[in-house]
Amino acid sequence: MITFAAMVLIVAVKYLVFIQGDEKMINALGFAALSTEAVLGLPQVFRNYSAKSTAGLSMVLIGTWFLGDGYKTIYFIMKDLPFQFIMCGAFQLFVDVVIVSQMVLYSKNTKQQQE
Repeated sequence: MITFAAMVLIVAVKYLVFIQGDEKMINALGFAALSTEAVLGLPQVFRNYSAKSTAGLSMVLIGTWFLGDGYKTIYFIMKDLPFQFIMCGAFQLFVDVVIVSQMVLYSKNTKQQQE
């Protein structure tokens, strides 16, 4: 995580230094931002896997994540935005599906922990 943060910082500094409009730099900064948002759900996936439970995780939260990520990805496709937008949106949907799958898979453990 620290390595990724350092990479983002380097890209941001290079962007500020070369703000004249280097398209590759702007695309790299945008991809770093999209990638950061795309991996937001991964810590939850790893936590659920380690605990073999989704105790404390709301299905409403995951449902709204899924709807938002789905709408956003469809928007990216319909607006013919660059591939990195679609890729990151699809990855977010994949993470949402993994979390929902964990909720189903670990439902018995979760119920026992909540009782």
